[in-house]
Amino acid sequence: QAQLSKLVAELKTVAPEITLYQEQMDLLLPPKERLLEFAPWIERLSEINRVATTFAFNGEAIPSDGERPGYALFSLVVYGPRENVVNFFKEAEVRSKRFALAFDNLHVSEEGNARRITTRGRVFFK
Repeated sequence: QAQLSKLVAELKTVAPEITLYQEQMDLLLPPKERLLEFAPWIERLSEINRVATTFAFNGEAIPSDGERPGYALFSLVVYGPRENVVNFFKEAEVRSKRFALAFDNLHVSEEGNARRITTRGRVFFK
């Protein structure tokens, strides 16, 4: 019984932290319906970073299994000055607070002072 009381006391002390982490995860993992905002978000990101993009979802979304988040596959081409392309990917993958995404493969080609990156990726949802 003493061990159970100690465990309950520990859980009460970490509960606020767990709530905070859950809130952060909820922000990063939007409901599936919010994926409708993903393509316009990519478009705005490309305008901010002054690159050209071509975006498309690929196939049906894979639903969450309760332990792992669901995800939708997409393809993306980004073209522009090297520094702008790098900044686009930093904003999309590292600094994003709206979507959690992963780029599964990248094909990079140089065209003068410009860079073209073709990629496939996943955007995650609850």
